[in-house]
Amino acid sequence: MERIEGSQWCTKVEAAWNPKWIGTMRCRELRVSGDRLEVLTPWRQMPNWPATTRSIITFERDTPNPAR
Repeated sequence: MERIEGSQWCTKVEAAWNPKWIGTMRCRELRVSGDRLEVLTPWRQMPNWPATTRSIITFERDTPNPAR
């Protein structure tokens, strides 16, 4: 189950490094700029890192290649 709410992408977690997340709904911020889409996690304290962090995944649209 997935949905978009404003600039948030929400999905039901089916697999995760943290077993407590499985079966829960998690929302991530979306940012679109030109051919790029960024998915950002909320700021959080990780058990294996001393600082407050967030993850950002960037997707970039592939430009068509006429030689293919």
